[in-house]
Amino acid sequence: MKKRNLILILIGLIACILLYFIFSNIFLNKIWYKDFDKDGFGDPTIFVEKNIQPIGYVNNGDDMNVFLSQLKIALVITIKLMILNLQNQRLKMILENQSKQTLLSKRD
Repeated sequence: MKKRNLILILIGLIACILLYFIFSNIFLNKIWYKDFDKDGFGDPTIFVEKNIQPIGYVNNGDDMNVFLSQLKIALVITIKLMILNLQNQRLKMILENQSKQTLLSKRD
């Protein structure tokens, strides 16, 4: 009788442990780290808490290339801003030339 009770207690304990792991994986939020360079290692400084893995995030924050990935992002943003600046300068020159031509045509 004692042996049977012990077995039932162990089965109940194992069932509780299994249910805990099943429900914790489904319902509890996990920490996901942003993987900028898509190497499978996340940036430990940028993370979200969700129960489902977001796109572009991984479950570890062990990225050793954090500085390089952030530098790459900063360079891309800088280049895009430089291109926009050049486009604005070109547009400004076009508008100024059109204004000058309009003034010259009015004189004639």
